Amino acid sequence: MRSHRTSFGGIGVGIVVTAAIAFVLTMLGVALYEPLGLGELTRESRTGSLALLGAIGLAISLFVGARFAAADGRAIVPRDGGLHGFVLWAALSSIGGLWGIGAYTFDYLDLSLIDLGTLAWGVLGIELIALLAALFGGLRGARAEARAIGLVDVRPSEGYDDEELDPERRFYADDPAR
Repeated sequence: MRSHRTSFGGIGVGIVVTAAIAFVLTMLGVALYEPLGLGELTRESRTGSLALLGAIGLAISLFVGARFAAADGRAIVPRDGGLHGFVLWAALSSIGGLWGIGAYTFDYLDLSLIDLGTLAWGVLGIELIALLAALFGGLRGARAEARAIGLVDVRPSEGYDDEELDPERRFYADDPAR
């Protein structure tokens, strides 16, 4: 059996997939900027609209990225898929946080126009939405991987007594290398 629950190769795949989908959704947002009428909004309304669209795009890209990370990491138990989603979210949040600190330090961001309390609450809300999307994507990725190898109903073996009906126990019993 594996000695660890996450696959860093799977996390790498998740990062690449998340970045690619986020890029495509960003380009879609840029293309729809004028047709949606965002250019005509006031600064406050435009900021809120862009933050909402960004949060939705981040959630979608993290969901798909975590699903790919769990599938590539061969996670078949839901907790392993959720862990892949959490590690993917943590990695990308760390990179984003470091980018934000660096951008502020080198004056790429002009925070004098923004209420920092509102910004902090907004970032916290977006991060929580992103975390939930990544966890759910990892869970769905583990379920998809379990079904792909023939496990229809995966349960952790510890709390399940009937060996005859436990597909995970049968799966690991068939291969002594696991």
